[in-house]
Amino acid sequence: MAVPAMLVYTQQNTKNIYFGPLKANTSPFAPVTDGTVVCTLYKGRIPGEATGTPVAGVSNISFNHVGGGVYVATVGDENFTPDLGDDYTTVFDLTSATVAKQHWEIKSSVQVRIQ
Repeated sequence: MAVPAMLVYTQQNTKNIYFGPLKANTSPFAPVTDGTVVCTLYKGRIPGEATGTPVAGVSNISFNHVGGGVYVATVGDENFTPDLGDDYTTVFDLTSATVAKQHWEIKSSVQVRIQ
């Protein structure tokens, strides 16, 4: 399953996050089209541990399936102003009737908006 290597968020901006295409471990690889994908951005999370503080505006965000196993969600707005830095992790969870539950932790950062 394809996932982003790193996510960069920008203060006071919206961001479309595309996740996928997610594929089942079948032959041939079929897209996962029945999934529920949810993400939360954490500050100070230790990878693999349930630590860190959820960031307002990117907490428990549900994704929509847009086709071919690709999921998308829009996060942030003009009020999205977490601290700048790279001490962030975006956690993704997938539940589906066709594949086992999946969990990803993606290194993330927040940068200043340049106008």
